[in-house]
Amino acid sequence: SGVDLNKFKYSEPNESEFIKFLFIGRLIYHKGIREIFQASQNLKSNYPKVKFQFLGFIDNDNKSSISRKKLNNYIEEGVIEYLGETDNVIKFIKDSDCVLLPSYREGMPKSLLEASAIGRPIIGSDSPGCKHLIQDGHNGFICKSRDSDSLTKILIKFISLDTNKRKEMGKNAYNYVVENFDENIIIKEYITLLMDLNKVK
Repeated sequence: SGVDLNKFKYSEPNESEFIKFLFIGRLIYHKGIREIFQASQNLKSNYPKVKFQFLGFIDNDNKSSISRKKLNNYIEEGVIEYLGETDNVIKFIKDSDCVLLPSYREGMPKSLLEASAIGRPIIGSDSPGCKHLIQDGHNGFICKSRDSDSLTKILIKFISLDTNKRKEMGKNAYNYVVENFDENIIIKEYITLLMDLNKVK
């Protein structure tokens, strides 16, 4: 899995009084959304300048999907913002400070690859996929899977960073993707693999 660096280009984060954490994906529980809800509730009173934003669709055909009623409850509590659905995530990533995916299981998470390409630090779980993309403390942070307390601590660690350190972490994320997950590099590797397989046949 790679990322199109001609489409997802590095962008300096916007100056804002808020720190915005963004989740991108289907709103199903094994993506770690329950832990984000709980962590946002934990932080709400002490960190009023922090926003948790969700971008994605409610998968009604999936048994682990959150219901619209439950989602509305979190919105009304003021602990999250729901941004709806989109086919173009770029402007939302640009408007964020960090992209979250505390998933229970993943392949290579596209949302974290795309966030990194735009230059945003990433936070994910220690599950396969997420942890293979995150260099803890360098381009983002790793939390324990299925553990809202661990996620809360990691979020506080990120919030405590100064602006320059967050920018540095975002540049590290960008550089890591350029060196390892440029779509052109991945395509060349697939072509080489297919040619080698043909030689074996």
